[in-house]
Amino acid sequence: MATEQAPAGGLLVFVGADGARLADLTQPPAPTAAEAGSARVIDRQPAWSPAGDAIAFASSRGRAAPAQSSLWVVEPTPGSRPRSLTSGAATDTDPVWLPDGGSIVFSSNRSGTFDLWRMELVKEGGAWRAGAVTQVTDTPEHDVAPTVAPDGRRLAFERVDPASGERSVWRVDVAGGPARRLTRGPDDREPAWSPLGDRIVFAALGAGGDRDLVSVRPDGGGRSVVVADNVGDQHGPAFSTDGALLLASSVVRTKAGGAPIFSSLVAVSEGQGPALHALHDPVVVPRIGRAAVGRCGAAFSRSVAGLPRYTEALVLEALRDLCSDRDGDGRPRGCDQLRPRD
Repeated sequence: MATEQAPAGGLLVFVGADGARLADLTQPPAPTAAEAGSARVIDRQPAWSPAGDAIAFASSRGRAAPAQSSLWVVEPTPGSRPRSLTSGAATDTDPVWLPDGGSIVFSSNRSGTFDLWRMELVKEGGAWRAGAVTQVTDTPEHDVAPTVAPDGRRLAFERVDPASGERSVWRVDVAGGPARRLTRGPDDREPAWSPLGDRIVFAALGAGGDRDLVSVRPDGGGRSVVVADNVGDQHGPAFSTDGALLLASSVVRTKAGGAPIFSSLVAVSEGQGPALHALHDPVVVPRIGRAAVGRCGAAFSRSVAGLPRYTEALVLEALRDLCSDRDGDGRPRGCDQLRPRD
């Protein structure tokens, strides 16, 4: 499950083991008369429920700008109608389910800065609705991107210092209390707790200045590089529920200025070493943000391991396909500008 860019904004799509789009789950709603001409709607940050019967996500539906979002939930069946979980002026984002399937943790600025909150969810008559909401963290920093330990008692998250912009990974109990710092930064972000509970993977600056995937133990020790790749910046690591796959979004940037030009899904298959494999749709479209991965199984993992390696040549081919004939006049546009960094 990933967010795929579309003319109307960003929609949630099912992605197969070969990277192909299997089906669209959501469609951005048609704008009302008051919203006509406003910013596009983006559905993002999908999170599977433990039972696989629902997907929580953040969306700018009904908001004034794509950067604003509320929380929604939808059944994982194409054509299902999303239901709103939160509303109001606050930005609610980064939903993640607790293992009991009866609540989610998310980030919100409803108290001023972004903190972590827990919301109970109730399913009545086949429909989900929001229950009680309690605050987990309360600091002057921004706490975002929570991930839950398999035991459901602890969270890892990204803490951002609003003064310096430095980012580091912290840990806190779901019930609240003092948080413990796990990494020193200065740019450690978007942690993902492994299903075995033995490591936390996150994106961090690599030796070459790009962003790689790194892991630490839950106590903050044993820091090691999981994937060091110079083709793109790796973001939003996400494990499959059985731990067989580690996925991420890889952002390719221009050499001059480092502007983002393309984002796609990449994967590391357990037992296959640190090689990244590209999950490209035959019709190449940008896929953005963190993906959500259900239970894969051995066959799915073997399929991913058999995909092409994520290399500069593969990315350039995809980018040329993306920019070719963009204006429909038979001439490629801007392909000489689309180059990965060294």
